[in-house]
Amino acid sequence: MLLLGACRETAEDPLTQGKLAGIVRDEGGQSVEAVQLRLFSEGFERSTQTGSSGAYLFEQIPSGSYSLAIKHPFYAEQTFPVQIQAQVVQTLDLLLLAESGTLKLEESFLRLPVFAGQEELGLEASGAWVASTDSPWLRVLSPSGSGNAPLRMQFDTNTEHEPRHATILISSGATQVTLELEQPAPTRVEVGELDYGDEAQERRRGSGCSSAQQWRWSRSARYTPGASRTLSPGHPQKTSVPSTIRMAARASGAAMPSWWSMWTPMAIATKKMWRRAFMRRCCPSRG
Repeated sequence: MLLLGACRETAEDPLTQGKLAGIVRDEGGQSVEAVQLRLFSEGFERSTQTGSSGAYLFEQIPSGSYSLAIKHPFYAEQTFPVQIQAQVVQTLDLLLLAESGTLKLEESFLRLPVFAGQEELGLEASGAWVASTDSPWLRVLSPSGSGNAPLRMQFDTNTEHEPRHATILISSGATQVTLELEQPAPTRVEVGELDYGDEAQERRRGSGCSSAQQWRWSRSARYTPGASRTLSPGHPQKTSVPSTIRMAARASGAAMPSWWSMWTPMAIATKKMWRRAFMRRCCPSRG
């Protein structure tokens, strides 16, 4: 009995034991939860699994040579040799490899809006997968996953004058699919170009506009169809374009219809009347 007790104390002596720890990640660099790990050798076996951070730990392992097997439903099973040293914490980070499986995207082509935002696309997979892109204006928010999951992405505003394109590569082992994306250029809005003839210059000086630019976009200027200006994202440009009737009349040089000259003063007078009534009701002191 004394001999058996001495043997048990020697086998469990902390001076002859070590630890094994590490983190399990997938090919996208993301930690993987619920990975089964089994450390074994002849006459010895111990098991554990990774937590939410992907970390694992084996404690009180007698020094010696072992094999470490890892298993997960969506990844290929692997086995690694391990050497445990007494009073040493052996660190071994592991990389899970996805088994070749099926991959299917809801769409193989996606058209994005001009302005910055986020999009997601359904992805069907029989195993683990990773997604990546080398585009500077596009980022994959879900670089890895397992099974059916949404593929999420974020993109910047297109400030260029031409449409731009990008590709996202999704892999599951040897199986690969691609998602092509296109982002259009900012929209060009057709507006009027104004006349700078002698008559227009005289009318500008009499209108009180301080600059030709103010006169160019004022309602009193003459309209000539055919010009265009680009409204770039983040740089709104306000333009004052005459009404359809006024544009048509000024473009052709014709006089305004007789009813137009009657209706305009009536509209102005009605507007002033309602304004005075509103001011008397809301601000008696200013009425």
